[in-house]
Amino acid sequence: MHNAKFFEDRRTQGDRLADRIEGLIADRDLKPGDLVATKTELQEWSGNARATVNEAVRVLCDRGRLVARPGPGGGVFVAKGNPLVTLGRTLLDVGEQSERITEMIAVRDHLESMVFEEAVLHRRESDIDDLAVAMERIREARGDASAFLAKIWDLHARIARITPNSVLSDLYLGLLDSLRASVVDVANPGDERSGEYVDARIGAHQALVEVITSGDEARIPAALDAHALGQYNEERDNVGLRS
Repeated sequence: MHNAKFFEDRRTQGDRLADRIEGLIADRDLKPGDLVATKTELQEWSGNARATVNEAVRVLCDRGRLVARPGPGGGVFVAKGNPLVTLGRTLLDVGEQSERITEMIAVRDHLESMVFEEAVLHRRESDIDDLAVAMERIREARGDASAFLAKIWDLHARIARITPNSVLSDLYLGLLDSLRASVVDVANPGDERSGEYVDARIGAHQALVEVITSGDEARIPAALDAHALGQYNEERDNVGLRS
């Protein structure tokens, strides 16, 4: 079954602007501690609304790429130390490989809908049993950010093994293995709603498993949308800078 949303860019305007700012840093060959711009200058340069600029700067601050300093002489500066890669609202320390890992995550995410559709069409009873066990292990790991992410990736790997399309499975699993090997550390979302976030991630993955179990193709779009929203949506009501 063809998924019309396969190539849809689900990122926010802030995420896309963050990529442009990363490009600006690279083009200017800015070093740690260098001034990138003020927020007003970024707004004029990008043509985006102030809220979008704030969101983009927050994203890059969360990744460890920028530091925002308020007041006279302030602005947005290139941060020191290893950059972080965001996966939903989980922060991944991947050493010096952030750009490559971000690209790998993007490719993996595009493959994910195909992997899921194949699982719905081809699942067997043994697959259903294994997915139920994988979900239980995710719940058991909810208090440990690193273990929680690892168990979610275990679930996705098991889903990918359902398809009879060996090229798709090998490509997806190869990307997943590379991501696992590249992650140095994992941080919790880090706000007062992190428990709510974890519950939402568990619920979204449980929904994927339930649709695979049902074998009902009509339920695929809604389950994919729920998973994607949890994966990509940042806090839309909080676009201020963390500094």
